[in-house]
Amino acid sequence: MDRPSGPHGASLVAVAVLAVVVLGVGACSSGSGGSGALASGAASSIDAAAGVETSSSTVAPSTAIGATAAALPSPGCSTPGPTPQVGTLVDVPLSGAGSVGQGARFVPSSYTGAPMPLVLDLHGYSEPYGFQPKLSGLPATAERAGFVYLAPQVDTAWTPFWNAAPQPAERDDLGFLRSVISGTEAQLCIDAGRVYVAGMSNGAFMSSLVACRMADEVVAIAPVAGFRFPDDCHPSRPVPIIAFHGTADPIVPFAGGPPGPATLNLTVDDNALRVFSGLTFEPLTTIAGEWAALEGCATPPTDEQATPTTRLLSYTGCDAGSAVQLYAIDGGGHSWPGTPFGKAIESLVGPTSTEVVADDLMWQFFSQYALPR
Repeated sequence: MDRPSGPHGASLVAVAVLAVVVLGVGACSSGSGGSGALASGAASSIDAAAGVETSSSTVAPSTAIGATAAALPSPGCSTPGPTPQVGTLVDVPLSGAGSVGQGARFVPSSYTGAPMPLVLDLHGYSEPYGFQPKLSGLPATAERAGFVYLAPQVDTAWTPFWNAAPQPAERDDLGFLRSVISGTEAQLCIDAGRVYVAGMSNGAFMSSLVACRMADEVVAIAPVAGFRFPDDCHPSRPVPIIAFHGTADPIVPFAGGPPGPATLNLTVDDNALRVFSGLTFEPLTTIAGEWAALEGCATPPTDEQATPTTRLLSYTGCDAGSAVQLYAIDGGGHSWPGTPFGKAIESLVGPTSTEVVADDLMWQFFSQYALPR
């Protein structure tokens, strides 16, 4: 498939990192149908003890494909590592593929040593791992729904980034993520048939690459503000995808083409220029269509007005029961929909929708799917 040539470097920088400096925060619902978790009037608060955002909204249990599949217990179920802290974010060392890193991990209070799903949450460019849990708010969903959460970062001595094109001469970030997953499965009791990856911006690019290259380990992905169809994409199985993107994104334009105006205020180093040189901007609707074609989905997609400002393109009838969904947020910025923290940094990232609760939608979508048995 032909693609327009894309921009390099600064176009892919996540504005969110600026919030770390400006705000001083560097530490650490019907899913597939579309509308049940879209509107949320729930009040939110910060649980000071756990260090995670909590909400009175609930996550409905799934009764679809993945909900009834038997668990695939990881090695940590029979020979677990040290007893984990539960109900709070903790820093954990990470390594793999010749790289070392660190991550923010959240094990829910309901953890008993029985198999639990695992969700990786990938940060944006120049955004340290400790910022991503605040940006996404996913630890709160992990506490309510009962899954292990991990926000990893590789090579913490460098400006945070993911080699998402990827450039062969650069770091093997796919290998790093494989090691992160296997290491977590060795330390904790994880359901190895229910591992999912979400990501923001550059992390969303990386989640798209994960779908192409790691479909043997990762069940489904949820890219936010950075959904891509990577070159040379040949997943070993259809990968369900739920994506979110604002139509007024000032970094990654919804309609494709040159980088958004917010990139003019951003800087990148030579390493980032090398890594991002292979990335391109296509229209988001084109990307969704390319994935749908790859997965044998029925066309055209359903196109519904899910909320007053949210359009949902949904491809169904895909091979092996997969699905491809794109939530297009009218006027939305380079942001994670539905989190109060996103609203707090709108001056940096653009408008953040409160009609769409991405965390609940992606978890309800994820929970429908498990690896084939």
